[in-house]
Amino acid sequence: MIYIPDVLLTIFYACFGIILMLTANTVIDFFVPGKFSEEIKRGNCAVAWLSAGSFIGIGEILRAVIMSPAVTT
Repeated sequence: MIYIPDVLLTIFYACFGIILMLTANTVIDFFVPGKFSEEIKRGNCAVAWLSAGSFIGIGEILRAVIMSPAVTT
């Protein structure tokens, strides 16, 4: 049987994670000179790999935060 609160919580975390990943990518793009999207469109593979690596790293950080055990007091 499907437990609806768990499904809703999973959907919330997925949406929240995507929003945080896009926000982090925007912040990184703001501080790094040049635009990642323009460089990727021009075929710059190094920028594409850097962007992919940053998404993977941010995703791993978000996964660790979401999966961390709840602290009860």
